Amino acid sequence: MIDPRKITPLLSNMTVDSKLAKGPSGDVYVVSRRIDGKKLALKHISIPTSDAETKALIYAGAVKNETAAQRYYTGQVKDLKNELLLLNGVKNAANLLKFRGYQVDQKYTGVGYDIYLLSDFYPSLPEHKKSAPLTKLQAVNLAIDLCSALEQLRSGGLIHKDVQPNNVFYGSGGHFMLGDLGLVQIADLPYSSMPDVMITPYTAPEVRSGDALLSETMDIYSVGVILYEVYNGDVLPLDDKNQLIREVKTNGAVLDEQVLRDTIQECAEQYTPDAKMTIDHYVDDSGNAKDNHFLVMSDFVTFE
Repeated sequence: MIDPRKITPLLSNMTVDSKLAKGPSGDVYVVSRRIDGKKLALKHISIPTSDAETKALIYAGAVKNETAAQRYYTGQVKDLKNELLLLNGVKNAANLLKFRGYQVDQKYTGVGYDIYLLSDFYPSLPEHKKSAPLTKLQAVNLAIDLCSALEQLRSGGLIHKDVQPNNVFYGSGGHFMLGDLGLVQIADLPYSSMPDVMITPYTAPEVRSGDALLSETMDIYSVGVILYEVYNGDVLPLDDKNQLIREVKTNGAVLDEQVLRDTIQECAEQYTPDAKMTIDHYVDDSGNAKDNHFLVMSDFVTFE
């Protein structure tokens, strides 16, 4: 468990309640404000994730020594800070979970940084579904809210890149929000690729290979898969071999690939009305998926 006394001023007058999740991009904790007991979420990102990562960089010749590695990690932190500013610069973002603030600390030992991101605490979509199955109205609202989130990002010239259930949150007002990091400016898509650690069953097939460039419509595909899964008894449309699961019986209904086509296409039309991209871009006629400057010791920013 992390010590809030070592993460000041970001966690001043807060207590750490529990570790909520551990993943490749960082650990997430539930924290509480002492003054009113309000629950917040704290994400801890370590750059690098381990000393072995630095040794691997040096061994591969990517950097000459630890001093050069520190400069490399400083660049990664700058990129993350720019991403935070881009997210918080999006206006009319009712369906985007923004961060309240962040703190960047240089590691006490070795090279690199510890990054702490603070946001409101809401259950993720999988957590919400565990507590209570989605009603038909909630399923419809999920579709509307996710398409609205993509539209809001698009208004800021951004795509999310990592749309998946764990990054969808159920807000107190009964609406769903898209959160976490992974943003890319649309103007930078010709120079961007998908890190292996971020590839999930919800990632568009054409961006999964290491040399593939990101696409403007990859988020639409991800939303479509989430909706297909929700409407289809938590069964994904593609199997482990990237083949379409043609028929799945759920509550007596038989669903086939046309459901996936209709769901994604409807979302695409709301996301961008003049979109020419269709599900045919992703699935062929046989039903198979197509493959197409340094920081100071502590840097603290609050967006409140």
